[in-house]
Amino acid sequence: MKKKLLKSQLKEIQEKDKREDFNLETRRYSGREFDRLIVILSGGGLTLSLSFIEKLTGEIDQISKCFLLLTWISFTVSLLLILISHLTSMKSIDLEILGKVEKSDKLDRITNTLNLISLGFLILAIIFFILFAYKSL
Repeated sequence: MKKKLLKSQLKEIQEKDKREDFNLETRRYSGREFDRLIVILSGGGLTLSLSFIEKLTGEIDQISKCFLLLTWISFTVSLLLILISHLTSMKSIDLEILGKVEKSDKLDRITNTLNLISLGFLILAIIFFILFAYKSL
């Protein structure tokens, strides 16, 4: 009876480990994709806004120019923050490997904050671009 119970418990532990490994891998993949999407959307937004301005034939008013400038600044800041978050993430991993868990955890929090702020600037850039397009058309 004990042997069956031990086998059952061992199987549960192995299944739990498999689920944890799957969840960790899924989390890593999601993090990579988040960064990748921020870069794609910000870079694409910059490209789109530059090509959009070339298509405008009339004079652009001052308010539209301000929205366009804010769009470019927001997309650029978003890209820069993601770049910095990659650096903090790599440093965090290095510290984790060296066993400096507290410092690594602090850099993880900084990385997460940078990612959220980058997302905020991406959203702002999209809003500014919509306002620019609305004012210009």
